[in-house]
Amino acid sequence: MGEAAKGGAKNDPDVFATLTRKLMTYALGRVLEPYDMPAIRRIVREARPGGLTLSALVVGIVQSVPFQMRRTAGAGQ
Repeated sequence: MGEAAKGGAKNDPDVFATLTRKLMTYALGRVLEPYDMPAIRRIVREARPGGLTLSALVVGIVQSVPFQMRRTAGAGQ
């Protein structure tokens, strides 16, 4: 049985950083760029005191600069 299946990954910050990158990619609708990485690190760092919950990660993504400044299709029309 793998570490994640045993619950060992529950407190692994790399797991949450990866999950945050995947969620951010979906939320932005684009591939992440190197300039997005400080926001990812900030989201994980600020979610840590609350126990790194999924809801804390989602709130962090929604409040992040890349998400707030994203462009939507048709916004310039």
